[in-house]
Amino acid sequence: MSTLPDFIAELVRAANEVEKLSLSERIRLIDRGITTIRRLRPPRTDKEARWMDDVDRLETRSIQAATSCDDDTRDRLIEIAAMMRDRHIVMDMGTEIQPSEEDT
Repeated sequence: MSTLPDFIAELVRAANEVEKLSLSERIRLIDRGITTIRRLRPPRTDKEARWMDDVDRLETRSIQAATSCDDDTRDRLIEIAAMMRDRHIVMDMGTEIQPSEEDT
């Protein structure tokens, strides 16, 4: 079983070699990444709805990118890895993200 940092590294490596990935490998990585992001969602807060909207938009763009050009797939793999990394850092530090006054 790989750790989250291992999977993030796998996504970045795949993005750097996207031209070598088959369609099924692209889809598998994207599906696995989206599933992982959904499991990392923040605790039930007002921000959760926005987080899940972001994940839904990412999923839609990622599915389209998997069957599109290499650059689109690369961008989505990096975006998935970045979202996972950011959430992992927040969870690891036990930090709560407070909305700014502009968000309220």
